Parts: sequence; C-alpha cells; structure tokens
Amino acid sequence: AYYVVKSVVDPTILPNAGLARPLTITAREGSILNCVHPAAVNGRVQTCQRVSDLILGALAQAVPDRVTACSNSTCTVATFIGTRPEDG
Repeated sequence: AYYVVKSVVDPTILPNAGLARPLTITAREGSILNCVHPAAVNGRVQTCQRVSDLILGALAQAVPDRVTACSNSTCTVATFIGTRPEDG
C-alpha cells in the first residue's frame, strides 16, 4: 500500500514516516491479508503484487492521470524446502 500511495502522490519524494502515517489498512482477521497462526505465509509476494494492482485500480478512479498501469499482478516465484541427505 505504501509503495502505491508514494507512486501516486510523488514518486520522487524521500520515503519517510510522514507519508505512511495517514495510511490505515484493515483486513478481516483470518483472511489472506490478515492471517493468523498457523497460516502459511511464505508465498506472500504473489498476494502483495495483486493487492498493489487492486489499490492502483481503486486510485485510478479518483486520480486517473496520476496512476501507473498495473504490474501484471504476479511474479514468478519458486520456493524449495528440504534437507540434503549428505548434510542430515
């Protein structure tokens, strides 16, 4: 959310707490955006990209001349986990 707001307000300003202070983000507890233990959260990059595009779409209705195009809502990510037998 911060990245999107900064890009719409003024992408050249330095990042600081003053820009983030007016932002309030609410999401239903237990949802993918406000998960609770023991929810899996490792693949959150996909969700973050989609949320950015959703916020851009919402802001485009208010200030269409300030909003960039969407970023395709996803990144290709591969995550691997496990142990190597030789390392135990």
